[in-house]
Amino acid sequence: MSVEELRARIREIPDFPKPGILFYDITTLLKDGAAFKESIDLMMEPFRKERPDIVVGMESRGFHLQRPDGL
Repeated sequence: MSVEELRARIREIPDFPKPGILFYDITTLLKDGAAFKESIDLMMEPFRKERPDIVVGMESRGFHLQRPDGL
């Protein structure tokens, strides 16, 4: 799946929450399991050889994604 195909699965909502802001709604990507997995795989690709133990990032919308095996 190409990056363009993945991007097409993210809904764009103009002027939300206020005029001039373009909100990217990823729930449309999350609903498509294969596309979501592909997006994660593409983000991981540059780091595959590094084998990090943990990745930490700030997220303001309350998403917490964790692998099913708990890692």
